[in-house]
Amino acid sequence: MNANTHEHLTYEHLKYARILQIGVIVSFTLLAVGFMIYVLELIPAHVPVSELPRYWSLPVDQYLARTGTPAGWAWLKSIGSADSLNLLGICLLCSVSGLCWLALLPFYIARRDLPYVLITIANIGVLVLAASGLLGAGH
Repeated sequence: MNANTHEHLTYEHLKYARILQIGVIVSFTLLAVGFMIYVLELIPAHVPVSELPRYWSLPVDQYLARTGTPAGWAWLKSIGSADSLNLLGICLLCSVSGLCWLALLPFYIARRDLPYVLITIANIGVLVLAASGLLGAGH
């Protein structure tokens, strides 16, 4: 790669990209390890792999009802089960963008760049609100 290719990149670009890279690698590693633990039945699962095909065709509300699988953030209570471990990787993967923004916030504050501070806080706020479940169906 040509050295001139990166001359337009700023500190923010590089920091965001580095955190994103690390976050994605860690997330996918967790996803792969969690999947292997589930498939190889190394830890007991709430819904064992052998029973999963009987539920594949069900809509999510029926799947949750028939299997007793916790919905929303209640999955954290069953984090010790193999099928819930997969959600840890998904949750981290969904959080990586917010972590990138969070890492840039002190830089923007120190630079006294008010528009970027406000945009960054707004981005983080939207991500937190979306993750909270407050905007979900039935609320």
